[in-house]
Amino acid sequence: MVYQIPYKSTLPGFPYGLLVKKSSAKYLVFYPEVLDNGTIRAIARDLVAKEFDWSAGAFTDVGRYSIESATKYANPIVFGYGIGYDFDNDRILLVVGEWDGVSKYQITTRAKLVAINRDLSGHDVLIDDILALVKQAASDVDEIRYYGHAYIHSKLGAVVVGAYAAGAERSVVIVSTDGGETWSAVRANARYDFIQERLEPFWDGDAFMGFLTEGHGTNSLWIKTDGSIRAGAPGGLYTTEPIYDMINNQIIWIEWGSGLGDVQRIWVASPRAPFDAVDVTPGGTLTDNEGNSIDLSRVCKIDGVIFTDGKNNKFVFQAYRGGIPEGESRIIATDLPVQSGNAYDIVEDSDGSDVAVRITAMRNIVRAVDPATRKLIPVPIITKVLP
Repeated sequence: MVYQIPYKSTLPGFPYGLLVKKSSAKYLVFYPEVLDNGTIRAIARDLVAKEFDWSAGAFTDVGRYSIESATKYANPIVFGYGIGYDFDNDRILLVVGEWDGVSKYQITTRAKLVAINRDLSGHDVLIDDILALVKQAASDVDEIRYYGHAYIHSKLGAVVVGAYAAGAERSVVIVSTDGGETWSAVRANARYDFIQERLEPFWDGDAFMGFLTEGHGTNSLWIKTDGSIRAGAPGGLYTTEPIYDMINNQIIWIEWGSGLGDVQRIWVASPRAPFDAVDVTPGGTLTDNEGNSIDLSRVCKIDGVIFTDGKNNKFVFQAYRGGIPEGESRIIATDLPVQSGNAYDIVEDSDGSDVAVRITAMRNIVRAVDPATRKLIPVPIITKVLP
């Protein structure tokens, strides 16, 4: 096994988090604290901040900021991958909706983009009505579902949301080229009219290249630094998720979504041509601690992250299906750089459990950023439970 994580917890209230580097050992951990009201587990009234000391494995409370006050929503909800970062102004970006009062999942007609200062001293509402803006590009969109994610870097801002019209997907992205002062919605359906689910900033060395999107049905996008958009994908049939490998200056693409046992691929590409990728999908099987034979080519691959333990760097993803019992998942890791012939292993905790729900911090930190270099950095292994 690759790592033994010495805890077992579902980290209640911790759906997705962002790490912001303070020093070589200390990071700030930000996450919207999620509450369960008996119907939906996405109510988030506060953004929580804790300092994490990697050398000691200890968390210290820093404070919290009222999402409820920032949005003026009675029941604010956060979306999948719903926390991002403003590299230009050192702010945490949250796409926040208002619960419709009945839905089990994140479905709303009211949503905002909020920027909260990293020191929790204040906030700005960058977009007051996301749905109204989306309608400028696709007038029939009637609700936002499931996903909402934003980043700003070098004056380029981008927001992706799950835009739906009478239950049908619409591919719409929201772009700013003036650092978030003004925003425009773009119908990004040159390839397919499927939603965008997540953003990934990426670089070619030190040159910022824009954002790639995780696109449903291979409808991925490259939002370039001038605000223009190119649609594409490395191949395959299912949702393509990009991960920037800052260690090797590569784009790793992974695929998920098959319920049929189809191959779910992995590719690598140069940041200069992110859609022109080489297929490095692993073959063979792994046997987990429960005796399941996991087909590495057929597991759905999702929530990819670059991790470090201070000496070794790993590419880690959550896997489901492909021999894993339905409703369960495992965390799978491999050395960098990702290439054909790599060995893959299942991550387990110190009690020998490799069921992913007990290793949630391996997949719940969306990304780590360094304000000094204004780049993504590897996520350090977290070895203590958030109190």
